[in-house]
Amino acid sequence: MKIGIDFDNILSNTTSAYLDLFNKLVSTNYTMEDIRDWDMRKVLPEKYKYLIETLWNNKELWDSIKPLNESQVYVNLLSKEHEVYIVTATGLQTVDNKFSWLWKNYPFLDKDKFIIANDKTMIDLDVLIDDYQNNLLGGKYKGILFTYPWNEDFNAEQNNIIRVRNWTEAYKAIQSI
Repeated sequence: MKIGIDFDNILSNTTSAYLDLFNKLVSTNYTMEDIRDWDMRKVLPEKYKYLIETLWNNKELWDSIKPLNESQVYVNLLSKEHEVYIVTATGLQTVDNKFSWLWKNYPFLDKDKFIIANDKTMIDLDVLIDDYQNNLLGGKYKGILFTYPWNEDFNAEQNNIIRVRNWTEAYKAIQSI
């Protein structure tokens, strides 16, 4: 089976680390619960637009990003059982940082299976694991949606998407497909 796995908030705690650094730099206290839209530019104050954009290139951010709980264990298992692709919608300015972080934290993954795609429906996969519900709509793959504040109002069941809260549930969902 071909399994696509999103990078941000699926393999890594990207949004949480981003908010921690953002809060530190501008003396605010945004939490994950405040992020009610996948696009943080729609949530964080417009007056910090420059910081919101440039923070993605900050070394301190990439040093603070950690693998999501149990992700390394389950992704390693999946990579032994299936073809695993990392599929991310990202700006070109973050590709080097993501690539370096990924191989440092997931050295067992195939470096040739890293895909950058803003339209993930174009990719031939059997399963896609993501945190942005729109990436799971319209593809030929079975969608698995990690629950976050920005997608909790989305009716996954009505859209034939499996909703999970963690990697244990995601792994079990894949085993049932």
